[in-house]
Amino acid sequence: MDNEPIKILVIEDNPADFRLLQEMLIEVKDFCHNLEWADQLSTGLASLARGGIDIVLLDLSLPESQGLDTFERVSAQAPCLPIIVMTITADEETAVKAVQKGAQDYLFKGQVDGNLLVRSIRYAIERKRTEEELRQYRAHLEELVKERTVQLTTANEQLQGEIIKRKRVEESLRAEQQRLFTLLDGLPAFVYLQAPDYSIRFANRLFREHFGSKVEGKPCYEVLKRCKGPGRCEECPTYRVFDTKSPQQWEWIGPEGRIYEIYDYPFTDIDGSPLVMELGIDITDRKKMEEDLQKAQKFESLGVLAGGIAHDFNNILVSIMGSFSLLKLVKSEDKFFEVLTRAEKAANRAKDLTRQLLTFSKGEPFITKTSSIAELLKDTTSFCLRGSKVKYEFCVSDNLWPVEIDEGRISQVINNLIINANQAMPNGGIIRISTENVTIRANEGLPLKEGKYVKISIKDQGIGISEEDLHKIFDPYFTTKSDGSGLGLAMSYSIVNKHKGYITAESEVGVGTTFTLFLPSSEKEIFLVEKVVEEKLCFGQGKILVMDDDPDVSDTVGQMLTRLGYVVEFVKDGAEAIKLYKKAKESGQGFEAIISDLTIPGGMGAEEVIKKLHEIDPEVKVIVSSGYSNDRLITEYRRYGFSGVITKPYEIKGLSETLFKVIRGKNIFDRITG
Repeated sequence: MDNEPIKILVIEDNPADFRLLQEMLIEVKDFCHNLEWADQLSTGLASLARGGIDIVLLDLSLPESQGLDTFERVSAQAPCLPIIVMTITADEETAVKAVQKGAQDYLFKGQVDGNLLVRSIRYAIERKRTEEELRQYRAHLEELVKERTVQLTTANEQLQGEIIKRKRVEESLRAEQQRLFTLLDGLPAFVYLQAPDYSIRFANRLFREHFGSKVEGKPCYEVLKRCKGPGRCEECPTYRVFDTKSPQQWEWIGPEGRIYEIYDYPFTDIDGSPLVMELGIDITDRKKMEEDLQKAQKFESLGVLAGGIAHDFNNILVSIMGSFSLLKLVKSEDKFFEVLTRAEKAANRAKDLTRQLLTFSKGEPFITKTSSIAELLKDTTSFCLRGSKVKYEFCVSDNLWPVEIDEGRISQVINNLIINANQAMPNGGIIRISTENVTIRANEGLPLKEGKYVKISIKDQGIGISEEDLHKIFDPYFTTKSDGSGLGLAMSYSIVNKHKGYITAESEVGVGTTFTLFLPSSEKEIFLVEKVVEEKLCFGQGKILVMDDDPDVSDTVGQMLTRLGYVVEFVKDGAEAIKLYKKAKESGQGFEAIISDLTIPGGMGAEEVIKKLHEIDPEVKVIVSSGYSNDRLITEYRRYGFSGVITKPYEIKGLSETLFKVIRGKNIFDRITG
């Protein structure tokens, strides 16, 4: 059809209308066609009977036939041919009915050009061809349906037999499942089965006792209430098993503050649908015992450390007190500065010792952050061995991976191991501490998941541990020391285990002991405190408001600020600070910044002050100051609206830099100091 002329039969009694159609078709380029004309219906029907026609252009109004009768007679003669009805505007209703009865299109005489006519012809032929193909396809489908019906009847008979067999298997599985449920009812742990739609399919006796007698069919989030909102949890550890097809282990604080160790396993229902079985063990009492062990062990460790700390502090105080007593006697300006410098160095040593004490004594919450284990090892080791005969050596690998740890807890582990090594060498010796990056594989025999770890080895030259005692050293209350409690290594094992790590020991009597720790590495970057130029002071101008309840602190800070070029005013609590700041702002002589103590006993502290000051002035610049460097307002100061932070004790240089960055901006400070 694409390469042959389209054979068009025009049934039209008006010669002028035929000639017009003929001219319009000739004007359309690349339209190959043969045109045949019949001026009467009978002539047109005869042409159709002879065949060879591709499409009919039909005038509905002919001398021997009118309207739909004309279309129906032509359609009956050539049911497989496309027909385009030609009519006048006034007879549109009849043309529409013709289309409804099978005509491919209708056109109004006098409102058609060649392009429109050709498009309509091509569309009509294509549409009729498609209809014919569909008709044939339907007929073919009917044959297929008859054939498939016979096949399905046979298959259905076979299926009925399989269904009977499957029912027997299901009955057997249900019996097994019932025996399993009976077993689960006797477990000293709560168990339930969860479907992908979050509904509970089964709950054992202990689960029903804890969370309600009628829980089957209800969503787990309504029964357990693990989420804050009314709907399902956004991050559901249980539901994650459906995606990963792997078991999950985690902890959950349930009703009345009870702590549960949760184990989630993939499970399959009788019908093959996926489920998750959750088993929850109440470990509240075990947790409390671990906390008690940790507290008791910490007191023991502090007792061991007390002698070294007292020794160091006494040495520091000798330097400070001796220097100040000399200051009263010296008259030379050079000597005065020399003695003062010595006192300053001693004070810095005291500051460093205090910082390490705070690191060691970090409190109860288990708070992790990305850290350098090498720095923590060095700080804790030097701290533990102050005043000891034992020396230490470090071998730290280059590019050591960071770790995600609670620094206080891991420092406690290192502290325990260093103290044990120290006590194992009463006549002195060397503790060798090494670190390296390792990648653990599944076939290496360690109770660790595959992945990247930092390996830490602490090796002493002490008396060693017998083979009989070595496998018991991590047991609570086991000790070979006459004055020991047996808590230190037990708690160390617990802390490392909570970090998803592993600790082990090797020893030979008379040769020494090596403790090895594996801690998972972190993909996060360590936040590094920027280093600044040593000797420069950043001078400024304007008014600074100092809020501190300690008059000695206020006086010292005020003198430093005055030396830096600032005008200083003082308040003792938040209420005074707000009142004075508002008054200064209204007078047009506002403060450049406020240095606020974190806590004011009996008064309004920094957290309340910052909220009220932001209501007065959204651009207010407040620097929060405290001696507690691990307070949330210090570690996350920007989150609470503070512009800067400075921890006590601090010197004039640190104060000048912090003020300069807050008032002038960090970028300007970097350009000046860099």
